[in-house]
Amino acid sequence: MNWTEKQLQTITHRGKNILVSAAAGSGKTAVLTERIRRIVTEDRVPLSEILVVTFTEAAASEMKSRIFAALAEAASRGDPFAEKQLAQMGAAKIMTFHSFALSILKQHFHIIELDPSFQVCDEQRAAFLKQEAMDLLFAERFEANEEAFPDFLKNYANARNENEVRDMISELYRFVRTLPDSFEWLARNVSLLFADGQTFWDSPAMDFARDEIAYVLARIRRSAAELGVMLGRLGFPRMAQKNEADLRQLETLEKVFASGDYDGTRAALEGIGFSRFSPGKQEKENGWEAYSELVKLRRNRVKDEIKSLRETFFARDAAVCAEEIRQAAPYAHIL
Repeated sequence: MNWTEKQLQTITHRGKNILVSAAAGSGKTAVLTERIRRIVTEDRVPLSEILVVTFTEAAASEMKSRIFAALAEAASRGDPFAEKQLAQMGAAKIMTFHSFALSILKQHFHIIELDPSFQVCDEQRAAFLKQEAMDLLFAERFEANEEAFPDFLKNYANARNENEVRDMISELYRFVRTLPDSFEWLARNVSLLFADGQTFWDSPAMDFARDEIAYVLARIRRSAAELGVMLGRLGFPRMAQKNEADLRQLETLEKVFASGDYDGTRAALEGIGFSRFSPGKQEKENGWEAYSELVKLRRNRVKDEIKSLRETFFARDAAVCAEEIRQAAPYAHIL
Protein backbone atom coordinates (compact mmCIF):
# COMPACT_ATOMS: atom_id res chain seq x y z
CA MET A 1 0.00 0.00 0.00
CA ASN A 2 1.21 3.51 -0.82
CA TRP A 3 1.21 5.56 2.39
CA THR A 4 1.21 9.33 2.49
CA GLU A 5 4.05 11.11 4.28
CA LYS A 6 1.87 11.81 7.35
CA GLN A 7 0.58 8.25 7.45
CA LEU A 8 4.12 6.88 7.23
CA GLN A 9 5.21 9.14 10.08
CA THR A 10 2.39 7.74 12.19
CA ILE A 11 3.34 4.16 11.32
CA THR A 12 7.07 4.49 11.97
CA HIS A 13 7.26 7.00 14.85
CA ARG A 14 8.60 5.43 18.04
CA GLY A 15 9.57 6.45 21.55
CA LYS A 16 6.96 9.18 22.08
CA ASN A 17 3.24 9.55 22.57
CA ILE A 18 1.47 10.52 19.37
CA LEU A 19 -1.98 11.90 18.63
CA VAL A 20 -3.48 11.33 15.18
CA SER A 21 -6.52 13.30 14.06
CA ALA A 22 -8.11 12.56 10.69
CA ALA A 23 -11.53 12.58 9.03
CA ALA A 24 -13.78 9.54 8.74
CA GLY A 25 -12.73 7.21 5.93
CA SER A 26 -9.19 8.58 5.76
CA GLY A 27 -7.56 5.27 6.69
CA LYS A 28 -6.95 5.60 10.44
CA THR A 29 -7.70 1.93 11.11
CA ALA A 30 -5.40 0.81 8.30
CA VAL A 31 -2.59 3.06 9.58
CA LEU A 32 -2.96 1.86 13.17
CA THR A 33 -3.05 -1.76 12.01
CA GLU A 34 0.12 -1.28 9.96
CA ARG A 35 1.80 0.40 12.92
CA ILE A 36 0.98 -2.56 15.17
CA ARG A 37 2.07 -5.03 12.48
CA ARG A 38 5.48 -3.39 12.20
CA ILE A 39 5.88 -3.11 15.97
CA VAL A 40 5.30 -6.87 16.23
CA THR A 41 7.07 -8.19 13.12
CA GLU A 42 9.92 -5.66 12.83
CA ASP A 43 10.46 -4.36 16.38
CA ARG A 44 9.76 -7.85 17.78
CA VAL A 45 7.38 -6.63 20.48
CA PRO A 46 5.15 -9.50 21.68
CA LEU A 47 1.40 -9.11 21.28
CA SER A 48 1.06 -9.76 25.00
CA GLU A 49 2.67 -6.35 25.64
CA ILE A 50 0.34 -4.42 23.34
CA LEU A 51 -3.09 -3.01 24.21
CA VAL A 52 -5.33 -1.70 21.42
CA VAL A 53 -8.76 -0.29 22.26
CA THR A 54 -11.38 0.78 19.74
CA PHE A 55 -14.87 2.23 19.81
CA THR A 56 -16.56 -0.53 17.83
CA GLU A 57 -16.42 -4.31 17.59
CA ALA A 58 -16.11 -3.97 13.81
CA ALA A 59 -12.87 -1.98 14.09
CA ALA A 60 -11.41 -4.43 16.61
CA SER A 61 -12.33 -7.38 14.41
CA GLU A 62 -10.83 -5.71 11.33
CA MET A 63 -7.56 -5.03 13.16
CA LYS A 64 -7.33 -8.60 14.41
CA SER A 65 -7.91 -10.06 10.95
CA ARG A 66 -5.32 -7.80 9.32
CA ILE A 67 -2.69 -8.48 11.97
CA PHE A 68 -3.45 -12.20 11.80
CA ALA A 69 -2.91 -12.14 8.02
CA ALA A 70 0.40 -10.28 8.38
CA LEU A 71 1.66 -12.70 11.03
CA ALA A 72 0.52 -15.72 8.99
CA GLU A 73 2.47 -14.42 6.00
CA ALA A 74 5.60 -13.92 8.12
CA ALA A 75 5.18 -17.35 9.71
CA SER A 76 4.91 -18.98 6.28
CA ARG A 77 8.41 -17.65 5.55
CA GLY A 78 9.74 -19.48 8.58
CA ASP A 79 9.76 -16.65 11.12
CA PRO A 80 9.62 -18.35 14.56
CA PHE A 81 8.69 -15.13 16.38
CA ALA A 82 5.72 -14.64 14.04
CA GLU A 83 4.69 -18.27 14.58
CA LYS A 84 4.69 -17.75 18.36
CA GLN A 85 2.65 -14.55 18.08
CA LEU A 86 0.22 -16.25 15.74
CA ALA A 87 -0.37 -18.94 18.37
CA GLN A 88 -1.13 -16.22 20.93
CA MET A 89 -3.44 -14.23 18.63
CA GLY A 90 -6.56 -15.41 20.42
CA ALA A 91 -5.39 -13.75 23.65
CA ALA A 92 -4.33 -10.47 22.00
CA LYS A 93 -5.77 -7.43 23.75
CA ILE A 94 -7.39 -5.84 20.70
CA MET A 95 -10.87 -4.94 21.85
CA THR A 96 -13.42 -2.21 22.49
CA PHE A 97 -13.17 0.13 25.49
CA HIS A 98 -16.12 -1.68 27.09
CA SER A 99 -14.57 -5.12 26.60
CA PHE A 100 -11.27 -3.95 28.06
CA ALA A 101 -12.99 -2.43 31.10
CA LEU A 102 -14.95 -5.66 31.58
CA SER A 103 -11.77 -7.74 31.47
CA ILE A 104 -10.18 -5.52 34.14
CA LEU A 105 -13.22 -5.89 36.39
CA LYS A 106 -13.23 -9.67 36.00
CA GLN A 107 -9.53 -9.91 36.83
CA HIS A 108 -9.52 -7.53 39.80
CA PHE A 109 -13.07 -7.66 41.18
CA HIS A 110 -11.73 -8.29 44.70
CA ILE A 111 -9.97 -4.91 44.85
CA ILE A 112 -13.27 -3.00 44.66
CA GLU A 113 -15.20 -5.74 46.50
CA LEU A 114 -17.29 -6.57 43.46
CA ASP A 115 -19.34 -9.75 43.35
CA PRO A 116 -17.36 -12.04 40.99
CA SER A 117 -20.63 -13.32 39.50
CA PHE A 118 -21.58 -9.83 38.26
CA GLN A 119 -23.15 -9.51 34.82
CA VAL A 120 -23.25 -6.73 32.26
CA CYS A 121 -26.70 -5.21 32.11
CA ASP A 122 -28.28 -5.40 28.65
CA GLU A 123 -30.27 -2.51 27.21
CA GLN A 124 -33.67 -4.02 28.02
CA ARG A 125 -32.74 -4.68 31.65
CA ALA A 126 -31.15 -1.22 31.96
CA ALA A 127 -34.31 0.45 30.67
CA PHE A 128 -36.40 -1.51 33.19
CA LEU A 129 -34.11 -0.53 36.10
CA LYS A 130 -34.18 3.13 35.09
CA GLN A 131 -37.97 3.07 34.93
CA GLU A 132 -38.11 1.39 38.33
CA ALA A 133 -35.77 4.00 39.83
CA MET A 134 -37.85 6.81 38.30
CA ASP A 135 -41.07 5.36 39.76
CA LEU A 136 -39.42 5.12 43.18
CA LEU A 137 -38.17 8.72 42.93
CA PHE A 138 -41.63 10.07 42.12
CA ALA A 139 -43.26 8.00 44.87
CA GLU A 140 -40.79 9.32 47.45
CA ARG A 141 -41.34 12.94 46.41
CA PHE A 142 -45.13 12.58 46.56
CA GLU A 143 -44.96 10.85 49.93
CA ALA A 144 -42.81 13.70 51.26
CA ASN A 145 -45.94 15.85 50.84
CA GLU A 146 -43.90 18.86 49.70
CA GLU A 147 -45.71 21.62 47.88
CA ALA A 148 -42.73 22.37 45.61
CA PHE A 149 -42.76 19.04 43.73
CA PRO A 150 -46.43 19.11 42.61
CA ASP A 151 -45.90 22.75 41.63
CA PHE A 152 -42.90 21.70 39.57
CA LEU A 153 -44.98 19.05 37.79
CA LYS A 154 -47.79 21.53 37.22
CA ASN A 155 -45.40 23.78 35.30
CA TYR A 156 -43.46 21.15 33.32
CA ALA A 157 -45.73 18.10 32.87
CA ASN A 158 -48.72 17.93 30.58
CA ALA A 159 -52.26 17.31 31.79
CA ARG A 160 -52.32 13.59 30.97
CA ASN A 161 -49.09 12.23 32.48
CA GLU A 162 -45.61 12.99 33.75
CA ASN A 163 -43.69 11.54 30.78
CA GLU A 164 -42.25 14.87 29.66
CA VAL A 165 -40.81 15.50 33.12
CA ARG A 166 -39.46 11.96 33.32
CA ASP A 167 -37.78 12.43 29.94
CA MET A 168 -36.32 15.75 31.09
CA ILE A 169 -34.87 14.16 34.23
CA SER A 170 -33.41 11.27 32.21
CA GLU A 171 -31.87 13.61 29.66
CA LEU A 172 -30.33 15.79 32.35
CA TYR A 173 -28.95 12.70 34.08
CA ARG A 174 -27.37 11.44 30.86
CA PHE A 175 -25.80 14.85 30.24
CA VAL A 176 -24.29 15.41 33.69
CA ARG A 177 -22.87 11.88 33.72
CA THR A 178 -20.63 12.90 30.79
CA LEU A 179 -18.99 15.62 32.91
CA PRO A 180 -16.20 15.34 35.46
CA ASP A 181 -17.50 15.99 38.99
CA SER A 182 -20.95 15.78 37.42
CA PHE A 183 -23.25 16.47 40.34
CA GLU A 184 -20.93 19.07 41.83
CA TRP A 185 -21.03 20.85 38.45
CA LEU A 186 -24.82 20.64 38.42
CA ALA A 187 -25.22 21.99 41.95
CA ARG A 188 -22.78 24.80 41.29
CA ASN A 189 -24.49 25.97 38.12
CA VAL A 190 -28.00 25.70 39.52
CA SER A 191 -26.91 27.86 42.46
CA LEU A 192 -25.77 30.50 39.97
CA LEU A 193 -29.21 30.91 38.42
CA PHE A 194 -29.79 34.59 39.00
CA ALA A 195 -30.93 37.49 36.90
CA ASP A 196 -32.03 41.03 37.50
CA GLY A 197 -33.72 43.03 34.80
CA GLN A 198 -31.09 45.76 35.00
CA THR A 199 -28.03 43.50 35.34
CA PHE A 200 -29.05 40.65 33.07
CA TRP A 201 -25.99 41.21 30.86
CA ASP A 202 -23.73 40.27 33.77
CA SER A 203 -25.86 37.36 34.98
CA PRO A 204 -24.43 33.81 34.87
CA ALA A 205 -27.03 32.89 32.25
CA MET A 206 -25.72 35.55 29.86
CA ASP A 207 -22.13 34.92 30.85
CA PHE A 208 -22.63 31.30 29.79
CA ALA A 209 -23.72 32.39 26.29
CA ARG A 210 -21.57 35.48 25.74
CA ASP A 211 -18.51 33.75 24.28
CA GLU A 212 -20.63 31.66 21.93
CA ILE A 213 -22.50 34.71 20.64
CA ALA A 214 -19.28 36.69 20.14
CA TYR A 215 -17.76 33.76 18.25
CA VAL A 216 -20.75 33.44 15.92
CA LEU A 217 -20.88 37.19 15.24
CA ALA A 218 -17.17 37.27 14.39
CA ARG A 219 -17.57 34.26 12.13
CA ILE A 220 -20.46 35.65 10.09
CA ARG A 221 -18.74 39.03 9.81
CA ARG A 222 -15.61 37.32 8.42
CA SER A 223 -17.74 35.25 6.08
CA ALA A 224 -19.39 38.39 4.67
CA ALA A 225 -16.01 40.11 4.30
CA GLU A 226 -14.57 37.11 2.44
CA LEU A 227 -17.61 37.08 0.14
CA GLY A 228 -17.02 40.75 -0.68
CA VAL A 229 -13.40 40.05 -1.63
CA MET A 230 -14.50 37.15 -3.81
CA LEU A 231 -17.15 39.24 -5.60
CA GLY A 232 -14.61 41.97 -6.34
CA ARG A 233 -12.06 39.53 -7.74
CA LEU A 234 -14.65 37.84 -9.94
CA GLY A 235 -15.60 41.14 -11.54
CA PHE A 236 -18.95 41.78 -9.83
CA PRO A 237 -18.45 45.30 -8.39
CA ARG A 238 -22.18 46.00 -8.09
CA MET A 239 -22.70 42.89 -6.00
CA ALA A 240 -19.59 43.65 -3.97
CA GLN A 241 -21.04 47.08 -3.16
CA LYS A 242 -24.31 45.55 -1.98
CA ASN A 243 -22.37 43.04 0.10
CA GLU A 244 -20.45 45.95 1.64
CA ALA A 245 -23.75 47.35 2.92
CA ASP A 246 -24.52 43.97 4.50
CA LEU A 247 -21.06 43.86 6.03
CA ARG A 248 -21.49 47.28 7.64
CA GLN A 249 -24.68 46.06 9.33
CA LEU A 250 -22.85 43.03 10.70
CA GLU A 251 -19.96 45.16 11.95
CA THR A 252 -22.39 47.48 13.71
CA LEU A 253 -24.16 44.51 15.26
CA GLU A 254 -20.86 43.13 16.55
CA LYS A 255 -19.92 46.51 18.08
CA VAL A 256 -23.28 46.87 19.81
CA PHE A 257 -22.94 43.42 21.31
CA ALA A 258 -19.36 44.10 22.43
CA SER A 259 -20.59 47.24 24.23
CA GLY A 260 -22.70 45.10 26.56
CA ASP A 261 -26.08 46.29 25.33
CA TYR A 262 -28.37 43.23 25.27
CA ASP A 263 -31.53 45.00 24.19
CA GLY A 264 -29.57 47.05 21.65
CA THR A 265 -28.16 43.84 20.18
CA ARG A 266 -31.64 42.39 20.05
CA ALA A 267 -32.91 45.47 18.21
CA ALA A 268 -29.98 45.36 15.80
CA LEU A 269 -30.68 41.70 15.03
CA GLU A 270 -34.34 42.46 14.39
CA GLY A 271 -33.44 45.40 12.15
CA ILE A 272 -30.96 43.66 9.86
CA GLY A 273 -32.10 43.60 6.25
CA PHE A 274 -29.96 42.02 3.55
CA SER A 275 -29.62 43.56 0.09
CA ARG A 276 -31.24 41.80 -2.84
CA PHE A 277 -28.67 40.49 -5.30
CA SER A 278 -30.06 40.98 -8.79
CA PRO A 279 -27.44 40.78 -11.57
CA GLY A 280 -27.06 43.62 -14.00
CA LYS A 281 -25.66 43.55 -17.51
CA GLN A 282 -22.04 43.66 -16.36
CA GLU A 283 -22.52 40.77 -13.93
CA LYS A 284 -24.18 38.65 -16.58
CA GLU A 285 -21.38 39.35 -19.02
CA ASN A 286 -18.78 38.42 -16.41
CA GLY A 287 -20.34 35.00 -15.83
CA TRP A 288 -22.60 35.63 -12.83
CA GLU A 289 -24.67 32.55 -13.61
CA ALA A 290 -21.73 30.26 -12.84
CA TYR A 291 -21.27 31.70 -9.35
CA SER A 292 -24.79 32.70 -8.32
CA GLU A 293 -25.55 29.47 -6.43
CA LEU A 294 -22.29 29.64 -4.50
CA VAL A 295 -22.94 33.26 -3.54
CA LYS A 296 -26.50 32.42 -2.55
CA LEU A 297 -25.31 29.53 -0.40
CA ARG A 298 -22.79 31.69 1.48
CA ARG A 299 -25.28 34.50 2.04
CA ASN A 300 -27.95 32.07 3.24
CA ARG A 301 -25.54 30.68 5.81
CA VAL A 302 -25.08 34.16 7.24
CA LYS A 303 -28.84 34.77 7.25
CA ASP A 304 -29.49 31.42 8.95
CA GLU A 305 -26.95 32.15 11.68
CA ILE A 306 -28.48 35.57 12.29
CA LYS A 307 -31.89 33.94 12.57
CA SER A 308 -30.53 31.29 14.93
CA LEU A 309 -28.93 33.90 17.20
CA ARG A 310 -32.16 35.88 17.27
CA GLU A 311 -34.31 32.86 18.15
CA THR A 312 -31.88 31.21 20.56
CA PHE A 313 -30.50 34.12 22.58
CA PHE A 314 -32.53 37.25 21.79
CA ALA A 315 -36.15 36.17 21.47
CA ARG A 316 -37.19 38.32 24.46
CA ASP A 317 -35.94 41.51 26.06
CA ALA A 318 -33.58 41.47 29.04
CA ALA A 319 -36.24 42.10 31.68
CA VAL A 320 -38.38 39.21 30.45
CA CYS A 321 -35.37 36.87 30.32
CA ALA A 322 -34.37 37.87 33.82
CA GLU A 323 -37.86 37.20 35.13
CA GLU A 324 -38.04 33.81 33.40
CA ILE A 325 -34.74 32.77 34.99
CA ARG A 326 -35.85 34.01 38.38
CA GLN A 327 -39.04 31.96 38.11
CA ALA A 328 -37.18 28.88 36.82
CA ALA A 329 -34.51 28.92 39.55
CA PRO A 330 -36.52 27.08 42.24
CA TYR A 331 -37.66 24.48 39.72
CA ALA A 332 -34.06 23.94 38.65
CA HIS A 333 -33.19 23.22 42.28
CA ILE A 334 -35.95 20.60 42.40
CA LEU A 335 -34.84 19.07 39.12
